[in-house]
Amino acid sequence: MIILNLQNIENLIFYNDKMQSLLPEYKHLFDSWKLSTKHPFLRNLGKRSIVDFMNSLTESNIAILSKYFGDTIKIEDIDYHIVKHTAQSINELHLEDTFLNVVLYRNKDQLYISSWR
Repeated sequence: MIILNLQNIENLIFYNDKMQSLLPEYKHLFDSWKLSTKHPFLRNLGKRSIVDFMNSLTESNIAILSKYFGDTIKIEDIDYHIVKHTAQSINELHLEDTFLNVVLYRNKDQLYISSWR
């Protein structure tokens, strides 16, 4: 199984001209990404093209990718949440290490956690 995410999608699809020819409906995204690789001040355009591509893939597109790579393809979901709020018992405290900034608030035996990137 190949999992497409923001770290590997450029190498697998955007640098692969043969793969791009199989998905002509995304030519505008591939072209804007290529433009961003030639001009550093357009880096945000390239990243937006990658995210737009990942968000607009359909089941038929994923089938084309699976056939090309000869393996099943899964698209990793993009986490758009900047802030996460959780409430946990003090006895069962578990923090995820994906966020760097953390605020804790305790009310009796309940612990409230807010974290952000």
